[in-house]
Amino acid sequence: MADPQVLVVGAGPTGMTAAIELKRAGMDVRIIDKADHLARYSQALVVQARTLEQFQRYGLAAKAIDRGRKLREARFFSEGKEIVHFTLDRTESRYPYALLIPQSETEKLLNEFMESLGVKTERGVELVALGTDAEVRANLRHPGGATEEIAPRWLIGCDGAHSTVREKTGTAFEGGGVGLSFFLGDCEVEGPDVVHDELSIHVHQGDLVFMGRLSERVVRVIVALREQQTSEENRDLTIEDFQRAVDRIGVRVKITAAEWMTPFRVSDRQAKHYRIGSVFLAGDASHIHSPVGGQGMNTGIQDAANLAWKLAAVAHGANERLLDSYEEERGEVGKALLRFTERGLQLATVSNPILERVRDALADHLDSATGAAHSDRLHLGDGNSIPRIFNRCRLRGRRASARGRSPSRSSSPKRRKSIDTPRRVD
Repeated sequence: MADPQVLVVGAGPTGMTAAIELKRAGMDVRIIDKADHLARYSQALVVQARTLEQFQRYGLAAKAIDRGRKLREARFFSEGKEIVHFTLDRTESRYPYALLIPQSETEKLLNEFMESLGVKTERGVELVALGTDAEVRANLRHPGGATEEIAPRWLIGCDGAHSTVREKTGTAFEGGGVGLSFFLGDCEVEGPDVVHDELSIHVHQGDLVFMGRLSERVVRVIVALREQQTSEENRDLTIEDFQRAVDRIGVRVKITAAEWMTPFRVSDRQAKHYRIGSVFLAGDASHIHSPVGGQGMNTGIQDAANLAWKLAAVAHGANERLLDSYEEERGEVGKALLRFTERGLQLATVSNPILERVRDALADHLDSATGAAHSDRLHLGDGNSIPRIFNRCRLRGRRASARGRSPSRSSSPKRRKSIDTPRRVD
């Protein structure tokens, strides 16, 4: 078998997007994954407007929308009282909403399209050695133990938070853990505080419960507790664990069943470099963070789209310096995203009673807490942005008249020429 132009390691949404974009650009690409199956659970849920625009180019947006639920608003409760209601419908897109869709469904859609282009994931194949001195040399182990060495022109590591590619290149993963205990479940829930077509976030003395409806029957529940994680974190969770948490936070629901439950760790980390010679990192291999804002999978998909067209351009004769712009652009996106998610989580899980009261009283100023412009979107980079979940906040209570203030003139982001993903419709 001839060496491919590009080897993609990891066949999640980021890796499949990379393979799709490369193949559509006429590149020879192989994609491997040591797992023998697609995602089986819901995992990442939120597909943002920019990602739906990307899916529209593949003819997948309508299918994704059919399989998901449109999300247009969210509510924030502190100590049982609603203090903020924000809408998500002012995004400048043909898709002015977020879409809740299980990652398992997203992967099925991407995989079907990728295979229709003639690219199929080689499953059960693991990267066991990587050399990057004069050229990329990748040693692969196949099911049954057979090994293979290949020399692709480029290699893209899309292999997640515990990336083998990142480890083999010796790239530092800078940052640290978050001092909260997290667990999530896809649950059947009933009671007066159950969500319908909105997100709800409940906080109480530094603890947090997030709920978003996946289907008529199932609700995603995420819990973050101030209790430190212990050696018991790997034990099997029970419905009672979730019920104790929601009771503690004062959410008036009863959890009657669960399809899937898991504890998880949260860290804010970013790779020191996204480009190491002819090796690139994308998605969770290059940045991880808390689930605040629902941006993780979306940012990985945009990483892949940004990188793929640049690789194709260089393969067709463009100056190789173009590839340096991948780290320059997507690295800045990663930094902005980590700042956003870190500050958002800190704000939501304040445990000091005085700071809690200040946060609740000044809820209509949450936009400035992100350090971003008062606009419909928090810009992460040209063509990539976070929907302003704090936009159009309506404060409940005595300070309701505070809304409607003018945006700061000094906060408008400067624009620069974009060399990000070309916006075309095929």
